[in-house]
Amino acid sequence: MPHAAPVLIADVPELESVLRDCFPADDVVYVSTLADSTMALGSREYRLIIVGLHFDHYSMFELVRYVRTLPRFKRVPIYCIRALPARLTDAARSGIEHAVRLLGAQAFIDVKPGPLAAEQMCKRLTEMLPVQGMTDGR
Repeated sequence: MPHAAPVLIADVPELESVLRDCFPADDVVYVSTLADSTMALGSREYRLIIVGLHFDHYSMFELVRYVRTLPRFKRVPIYCIRALPARLTDAARSGIEHAVRLLGAQAFIDVKPGPLAAEQMCKRLTEMLPVQGMTDGR
């Protein structure tokens, strides 16, 4: 069986260890700038892309839009997350959810702060890992 494509995670540096720990058995490429993410997208395939709301000074929307312009990533699932505490009104959360779907992401996952936040976030993210070969564009 061929080696599974890695997971690309684009978020703030403070969350790197927490997000990497969500995928202990997977190869993870972690980037924290828009420039690094475009370089990473040009260098290999990915089976899942995760983009944080706070990524590179709120560049989440720009990255999702860019990924969807690349034909080889048209079918790769993208999930946007908010893993840092930030106050969001219901209207703001709804607007973000709508915007990420319009840009081509599967969903916006809003992780509520609390003692089990990291564990709950990891569970939700790993449940979204596609089966090898299901999103490779064939």
